[in-house]
Amino acid sequence: MIERLARTILFLGLTIPLASFGQQSVLNYLYTEFNEGKQQQTITTIMNGSMNADAQEELAYAEAETLMIERSTQPSPAKDQAAGQWLANAAMLAVHAGRPDQGLLSLSEALDLLNAEGTPFAPELFKAVMARGISAFQVGDFDQAKDDFQWGQNILHRNDGVLTFSQAEAVNWLTRVYLAQRELFNADTQQRFLLRVAEAHYDENHPVLISIKQNVAEYLGQRAALISPLENEPTRAIRQAMFTESLALLETLIRTLEQTAGRTSIKLIDPLRSLVRIRQMQGTAFRLNEAPLQRVLDILMAQETVDDEDLANAWLELGDGMVLSGNPKSGDAYEMAWSLLASSSPEALAQFNEPVLLNPKKITPLLLERRPTRAPSDADLYADMTMMVTEKGRTKGVKITDRTVSAKFSRWARSRLSYTRFRPAMAEGAPVAKSVQLRQPFTVVSEIVENNASPNSVADDND
Repeated sequence: MIERLARTILFLGLTIPLASFGQQSVLNYLYTEFNEGKQQQTITTIMNGSMNADAQEELAYAEAETLMIERSTQPSPAKDQAAGQWLANAAMLAVHAGRPDQGLLSLSEALDLLNAEGTPFAPELFKAVMARGISAFQVGDFDQAKDDFQWGQNILHRNDGVLTFSQAEAVNWLTRVYLAQRELFNADTQQRFLLRVAEAHYDENHPVLISIKQNVAEYLGQRAALISPLENEPTRAIRQAMFTESLALLETLIRTLEQTAGRTSIKLIDPLRSLVRIRQMQGTAFRLNEAPLQRVLDILMAQETVDDEDLANAWLELGDGMVLSGNPKSGDAYEMAWSLLASSSPEALAQFNEPVLLNPKKITPLLLERRPTRAPSDADLYADMTMMVTEKGRTKGVKITDRTVSAKFSRWARSRLSYTRFRPAMAEGAPVAKSVQLRQPFTVVSEIVENNASPNSVADDND
């Protein structure tokens, strides 16, 4: 039962931030080069930003209408192309102004004109095809979006080769579509292919490849974290393999940067922090995170100039890592952070007034197979608790103060919170113990499906 529910939770809990895939504005696909002088002047006027969005759109539609009239009396492939490009431009401006439905219709008409000669892989189609894909994505027509992004990718393959880097945006948009459709393995394939394309075009120390390698590593780590550890053994093996792949990419990237930029280069900071994040998602070997966090701190301290707030944040990260690994010296790191902030940004000390939850990052609902008999259908299900967070970030003395679930499930919630870890509160520059109150929410499996919630643990009568 638990494994079946875990699969349901994974499906509903898809929370990878899509913005990490480099969403590109539809206006980047405007047609901007025209042979006729007046048309070139019009596009220059539109792009210089001196007009509001509605006026820009009207101007583009006016050019399209003029060309449509001309082609009706003097038809020619050149007029078809020009009319299609201006109609596409007007449609993109409509999409940018928040009218994707209107833009989608106009882009389809524009593509009919642009493809009047029946050459579906002509390079001039690419911009309109990509723009229509973006419009379809915005209105939730993911099948149309997928068809268009694949069409755009095929245009580039036919003209520039299968490994052309110009397809990067099409690949990223396809990833977004597959994620939206819950076709997770297809999304994974797209991101791995993007890395392959980048590796075919750039040296290992090129900034573009470095950025893509880190982004793909982050993607794979987040995807792995979506797979419940309660899944069956083959699926857990996939989870572990994705974490391993993610960490290997980051470790390779770090070695490359060490060789090309030096061991104290600030370029190492982002991949080192990514390494820590992925290991935390994996939920194992927290002790391994202290070394990269210490390196981030050492790199910052090796710079000729460094902002005190940046240095304080590095000390905080190290302290957090020590709490998670059980290192008793976490207080020393927090005291260093306090000292730096007290002299540079005293208002920032307010963040130490209360303990901060570190693991898990937030309290997510626990699942019940059925609503408790005595609980009304519209009542919130929860267990309220108080506890003491010690100077070392651990909890003790967890007590239930109020509940709407059975004593059995309240005890389960209490046991779960006993293993949480916090950044401790601080006073006068030192960590202090402080009492906190937390609410552990519960929800019912059927209500998750109805409300598209995303909790991550399951309780049933076998617990």
